[in-house]
Amino acid sequence: MADITSIAILPEESNIYLGDTVQYQAIATYDDNSTADITDDITWSVINSSLVAIFDTDTIGLLRSLASGTGEVRISANVGDFIALSQTSRAWYGMAAAPNGDVYACVVNGDIYKQTGGTGNFTALNQTSRAWDGIAAAPNGDVYACVINGDIYKQTGGTGDFIALSQTSRYWRGMTAAPNGDIYVCHSVGDIYKQTGGTGDFVALSQAHLYWYGIAAAPNGDIYACVYEGDIYKQTAGTGDFIALGQTSRDWTGIAAAPNGDIYACVYEGDIYKQTGGTGNFTALNQTSLTWYGIAAAPNGDVYASDVNGDIYKQTAISADISIHNPLIVEQDEDLEDEYRSTVDDFQALYTSQYQNSTRLLAWSKSFMDIADSIKALAQSLPFYFSFFRIVDKDVLVYVPNALTTKEGDYTFTTFEACVGDQLDVLGVVLGVKRRLTFNPTDGSSPVLDDDTYRIVLKNQVLRNHWDGKAASLQTTWEGLFPGGKISIQDNQNMTVDVTVSGAFTAIMVDLIQNGYIVPRPQGVLMNYYIGTQSPSNLPFLGFDRDDSYVSGFDEGHWV
Repeated sequence: MADITSIAILPEESNIYLGDTVQYQAIATYDDNSTADITDDITWSVINSSLVAIFDTDTIGLLRSLASGTGEVRISANVGDFIALSQTSRAWYGMAAAPNGDVYACVVNGDIYKQTGGTGNFTALNQTSRAWDGIAAAPNGDVYACVINGDIYKQTGGTGDFIALSQTSRYWRGMTAAPNGDIYVCHSVGDIYKQTGGTGDFVALSQAHLYWYGIAAAPNGDIYACVYEGDIYKQTAGTGDFIALGQTSRDWTGIAAAPNGDIYACVYEGDIYKQTGGTGNFTALNQTSLTWYGIAAAPNGDVYASDVNGDIYKQTAISADISIHNPLIVEQDEDLEDEYRSTVDDFQALYTSQYQNSTRLLAWSKSFMDIADSIKALAQSLPFYFSFFRIVDKDVLVYVPNALTTKEGDYTFTTFEACVGDQLDVLGVVLGVKRRLTFNPTDGSSPVLDDDTYRIVLKNQVLRNHWDGKAASLQTTWEGLFPGGKISIQDNQNMTVDVTVSGAFTAIMVDLIQNGYIVPRPQGVLMNYYIGTQSPSNLPFLGFDRDDSYVSGFDEGHWV
């Protein structure tokens, strides 16, 4: 049977819009130069952005973009067998993959080895010969390794020697590093221990005394641990007890979590198993029965496994990049409207030759058609100037002249809450309110508004645009925008207005109010602002005809 020599993901690169789908294929090339579609035989996953796009659960290889985000995503597919890397036969035990792509392997009664960047041979780090068993790479670059009946060691920042952490000598086995920086280590025939945040001693988690061998941290924070001659256990989100998953009792030795959420576990003198996406049972991958021990998943999706009596093996992941585009922001290469728009010269060119030299006729007809052409241009421009879906240059956020949307479809603006990031910036262009403020906030925060604050400002601008000019109608508007806060308006009938702000307002919102972003100011009117949000002792204000938490009479009210 021919062996696979390479795999290609098609299309190699693609752009899709939010809500659309792209069908991917995996084409394998064999050592006899034949090719085959193996799309249905591999596992498809999104590595770096599960919120932006997901693979369809019913149709294999169908990528579906989501309306919850935009940007670049990388898709990955794992296929084929674990292939030997032709490393020197050693007593390979634990394995780990660092965030920078380096891969580590321990040799019991030997050294610690590293494959730099996931390529080339594993090279000795010249550490003291010990019964190295488990190894883990933390998010900050630190690398930990444990010794059977010995100590736990740390290499700071992935460089230099491994230094003892002076932990109690135990029968230490597997290790892992969680996304939050916690470090876990197994004590075979004992407990599971944790070093919180990568500092201090390793503390027992009071788990059942089992033959704990391997342990792994998933991207979502779940912690998995496997038991030799037992089950596989999971601690959800890194808290609570480890609960058995009801897997067949096997000689589980190593376990690893891939970036896409798949969990791999290996069996001594058995197979390698996978739990897809962190749910369901572990399924055999039909690998050659070897004395599998350590297993690790690299950031690029490659999965490594060690054979105690032989080599190191790798299952290679293939990947492709894809851009998810927001239909509110469409880039264009040419003027698409003018490409399909006839000009006055085009019409006059249709005159027969006998009239081509009649300057009076050409001038008269041109003057009439220029008027008609201007009306036509105005009509064609209306969708671009009065639509939420005008084409906008994403770098400078200005309208691109005469641009047509490059994607057909019925775009319906539904709610501000559905808009994030660039979508809000486009709405800001439409409404004439930029995300960057014209002043520096008093609390020292950035003058570029975050999404939540910017969304409130844009909502308020829409309501201002529809304001009937009455102070009372503003109160109804603001009650929905500022729950727990109160903005009171007093027209002094002398070209001045008093604005009293009280209740639950953030410092940036107070700045926005005082700088004219919230309260509409009639032309030529002086606005006086009175702020009662800095201290609860300022509330309620002194006032009449009201008695609540914001305004009260002489016994309760405060002067401002």
